[in-house]
Amino acid sequence: MLVKPRDIITTMIFQARGIQLSTAWVDWVDHGYRITPSSFHIFYQCNPIAIMDHIMPIGTSDSYDASNQIPDRVTGAYSLAQLGSHQEGQHTHFTDIEILSASELIDSAQYDPPLQEECGFGHNAFVHGHTSHRYGDGPALYVDLERDSIRFSEEKRETSMDIDSIIWMIKVFRCKGSMGIYITPLFQTKPGIFKHNHMYVDITIPQSEEDASSPGGRMEWLSKRFPMSAIPHASIGRISSALSMLNLYIAFPRMIHQHPVNGRRITLMPKEVLDIFWDKVLLPSIGDCTDVSWVPYLKHTLDEARYKAKGRDGCKGR
Repeated sequence: MLVKPRDIITTMIFQARGIQLSTAWVDWVDHGYRITPSSFHIFYQCNPIAIMDHIMPIGTSDSYDASNQIPDRVTGAYSLAQLGSHQEGQHTHFTDIEILSASELIDSAQYDPPLQEECGFGHNAFVHGHTSHRYGDGPALYVDLERDSIRFSEEKRETSMDIDSIIWMIKVFRCKGSMGIYITPLFQTKPGIFKHNHMYVDITIPQSEEDASSPGGRMEWLSKRFPMSAIPHASIGRISSALSMLNLYIAFPRMIHQHPVNGRRITLMPKEVLDIFWDKVLLPSIGDCTDVSWVPYLKHTLDEARYKAKGRDGCKGR
């Protein structure tokens, strides 16, 4: 259990019932969750199959049919015969739906007024989804983007790639270049991964009290996929350049727990717990793996790091 150190001052927090002592020493403990050697294997580690067909396909497949983009409830291409009947049924014909391309939809507005005037035709087409006629609204509109398609040969196509973000989950972090480490914990109002990023980690959940106290002892251990946004984590550094930046987070799966009232996962770690990690783990680790010539410039304790970060007037330096 995480015991409150003597040199750490207890923090006062404000709750709905008033100011009270922080309960970090009760909630942020080892709750029995564990990771396994295969926790970070998101995919089966085998040779990829049909890479170009799944990641970067060029054009369309041979079985692609543009007419399938419009459902039969719009075109009326379905039979009215009873289910199981072998007779050819009568197909329907819709007159209250008009299928247009994107360019035809723009042309259907018919009138482009000045900016200060309201366009009734465009409002009916783009907001109501109906064509405009002289005697009121016309049939409903259905947009078929395939009508404006232009086919190009592979010689006329130019492929480019833009990587929006990279999510890399590993147990031991190694990098060839340099990276920046925060000497003091960041003050954050929300977790770094505050929403589901579609990344999971297999976590071995602890046994229930009934299983642990059963005669003979039960050895079953179940695992569950946890999203990264449900695991307590903290930002400890970043790898940045002139064009991009990668944030570096450290996760604490053993401290996974839920709020006792609303049942939600708590992932924003309190200041008291982060101070212990920085003071007892992170800063000493930096000192152990740093060259001797850098020792005079290192911050060996959290108090020293915060003291050197202040200006001459006692305020935090900029």
